[in-house]
Amino acid sequence: MKKAFAILICIFALFLSACNNTDGPVVPGGKDLTYEEQWNKYINEIVPEEVSSKIYLGEEYIFEDGTIGFTQIESSNIKSISNKGLYFINIFHNQVDLVFTVYHESGDVYVVNKSVLAVGAMDREDYVKYVSDELIPDYVYKDIEFVTLEDDFFSVRGIEANITYTSSNENALTSEGKYVLETKDDVNVTISFVIEIYGFTLTGTKDVLVLGKNDELYISNAKKWLEDEFISDKGVYDDFVLPGTDEAGMVEFSWTSLSLDVIDNNGKFTDFSVDLSFKMQVDIKIGDSIETYEMDFRTVNTEEALEFILEKMHQEELHQSTFVTYVITSGYHNEDYGFLKFYTMDVNEDELLVSESDTSRVYGTKDNNSYASLNEIKDGIIPRSMSYKRPKIKKKSVEFVTVHDTGDNKYDAEDWMNEITTSSREVSWHFTVDDHDIYQHVPLDEVAFHAGDGSREFELLDTGVKYSVKDPVLEFNTKDNYLYINGIKSKLLAPTVEGKYYHKITPAGLYTCRGENGNYYIDAYHQDTTGYNVIASNGGNRNSIGIETCIVDGVKYSMVMRKTANLVAHLLTMYDLDTSRVMQHRNFSGKLCPQSMIRAKADSVFAYDNFMELVEIEYFILNCLPNVKFTYKSNNPDILDNNGNLLKYVSEETVISYDVTIEFNGKTISRTYQTTVFPK
Repeated sequence: MKKAFAILICIFALFLSACNNTDGPVVPGGKDLTYEEQWNKYINEIVPEEVSSKIYLGEEYIFEDGTIGFTQIESSNIKSISNKGLYFINIFHNQVDLVFTVYHESGDVYVVNKSVLAVGAMDREDYVKYVSDELIPDYVYKDIEFVTLEDDFFSVRGIEANITYTSSNENALTSEGKYVLETKDDVNVTISFVIEIYGFTLTGTKDVLVLGKNDELYISNAKKWLEDEFISDKGVYDDFVLPGTDEAGMVEFSWTSLSLDVIDNNGKFTDFSVDLSFKMQVDIKIGDSIETYEMDFRTVNTEEALEFILEKMHQEELHQSTFVTYVITSGYHNEDYGFLKFYTMDVNEDELLVSESDTSRVYGTKDNNSYASLNEIKDGIIPRSMSYKRPKIKKKSVEFVTVHDTGDNKYDAEDWMNEITTSSREVSWHFTVDDHDIYQHVPLDEVAFHAGDGSREFELLDTGVKYSVKDPVLEFNTKDNYLYINGIKSKLLAPTVEGKYYHKITPAGLYTCRGENGNYYIDAYHQDTTGYNVIASNGGNRNSIGIETCIVDGVKYSMVMRKTANLVAHLLTMYDLDTSRVMQHRNFSGKLCPQSMIRAKADSVFAYDNFMELVEIEYFILNCLPNVKFTYKSNNPDILDNNGNLLKYVSEETVISYDVTIEFNGKTISRTYQTTVFPK
């Protein structure tokens, strides 16, 4: 019988060889290993301790000497890992015992037993911990909403769950989450909960502090928080971001300006400048109690402003990297050694075209920095006859400045000027920037087709959620389809297409701001249907100015970034916008653009965050220090020039230094800074 089996194996092996098909890999390690040792070594190499995908064993295994054996798997839990090695994700992690057997052509049998962890959605304790930590608050001072059915945490894992809660003190906090405490004293309440998942029952408890009705104390604490945390000894640098609640969301604030000639009720300056004093009134409210409180503020003085911008421009470390021009077909590498954030240039305002009827071509209310070198804007205006790309639609307002990259390694700014003013392509934008030139193609008050959001208009919508932090967490809940802000349910719903709700937000995020009433306001949004399948903001085409940055092969993209940042800062100033109004193409459609900056490593000078640092520097100087003179001197001229450009790649960690002199209103400040440059 063994002989017949061996003959069959040999015939099968010859057939496999003729077909040039060998599913079982040969194990390295030398022919001094026995068959049993080879099998054991092979299994331990291909089967991980934690299994989260199929185990590819193959139907046969080839030993070192070319002999063959049939393989087999036996699983102690075929609902986690099948006898074919298939992996099935479970609700919980599972320990599974596996038996790996090989039947050698000689008739001998070799067996390896291995216990593995079949990775599930989570372990049991983790579900309990999630409900305790995330769904039940540490303290309660008003009615709360207990999550009783599955929320996003469960649904994204494909899990249906039901949660029930029981309070240990129904006279303080009911099992339905209603706050009913009538005393001033705080009360400890234990919340017990039961999680039902596909017939499994998990239980847990959490101790919650139910705060007593001591409104006077809470208002006093809120005033102290405003004085200690919100009010700084340092002056204000920009438009005032006024909180709508304290850090716990417990006490609400309503603000009124008592210095309307300086600042409005929403914290926006009428004309920001240094050395200003102003007053704000805040109504502090909790429940039915309210107290009015006046607060004194100031903007930075000249010395503080200069120190602030010097520190913002300086970099302790610079990591050199290759700038990669990401295009559809391939990547091109440009030799660009990077830069330090020196302020050296300014836009020539006389060259910017607001509208074709504006023959003066002057914009803005701020003076140019007379000490900075000028970037001239060249005329590349699309002919009025090309209505398919220049529809001559007047903007209702300018709300954003949108940054792109061309996604093409062939064209510089002049080439793009020729392309956009002569081709039949139904696209347009306002400016193209490379390392030498800036071309303008569309008047600033006209719509251009650059953002992919069609004719949707900018509109601020009241979310009903009190403003608390500058960059809130936004999420459309898959259960009830409402927008949640920092975990708080708003009154806005997810967008729908043909009756279906959508929930995924563009990775660039949605624009939010603080409204006059202290609530979060959000720009109107839509579900992108052009292939990116995300929720994106409105107003890209209709309410923004589009700037394309050139990634042509060989471009010095560091100079492109610097010229673009300066242009962006001037446009923001012209339209009385702050730096939060700088958008990526990705904000309006989900398209990965400006791709090269988005995909750059976080510590790269070519990263989008570094570009925004440049914008903030340019914007601050333009608005707070318009006549400041910066003079730079490199102390390592073989590596760094006096404009902040690195001249070569360093081969090892290198410390460079530079001197900077600042002249402003008759005052002079001198500093020497060191930067450590790391090789790419």
